[in-house]
Amino acid sequence: MILSGEDIKRFGLLRNADEKNMQAQGWDVRVENVYHIVSKPYGEKIKEEDYKEFSLPYGTVPPNTSVLFKLMETVDLRSREGLPCVNALVLPKSSLTRRGVTVHSAWWDAGYVGSGMVLVCTSDTPLRIKPGDSFGQMIFFVGQSTNMLYEGQYQGEGIKKNLDSL
Repeated sequence: MILSGEDIKRFGLLRNADEKNMQAQGWDVRVENVYHIVSKPYGEKIKEEDYKEFSLPYGTVPPNTSVLFKLMETVDLRSREGLPCVNALVLPKSSLTRRGVTVHSAWWDAGYVGSGMVLVCTSDTPLRIKPGDSFGQMIFFVGQSTNMLYEGQYQGEGIKKNLDSL
């Protein structure tokens, strides 16, 4: 089952979310910062200091470029009353797809809390974007109850506060 925008709000699955970005079956997410792709071997943990901010000349991602967008929102997929298991995925806004821009996200597992990042690839056309612009829609999927909640190395990424205070 896919959660409605109203359910996303009611269950508090996104923090710092702008209510005008609520959709019927998801929530439009916004870019906070743009980063270079991290060049560390697969399997090595990526730390906050490994991310290098991408300088956006005139607010533009150049053509044929891959970058990471950090979400402005905080995703909270911890279990709660009436919603024991929820996962999420970001899909591109159709307006970006029409411009040849692709958005790739990992599957956010139940139990994950953090701001998260997605991969954005431009085509032969530059992409004008600034912090606060919507670029994708986060969809929340209800799964079967599980005791296997996310506890991986990226738990709490991009969050300056204690997770218990959320």
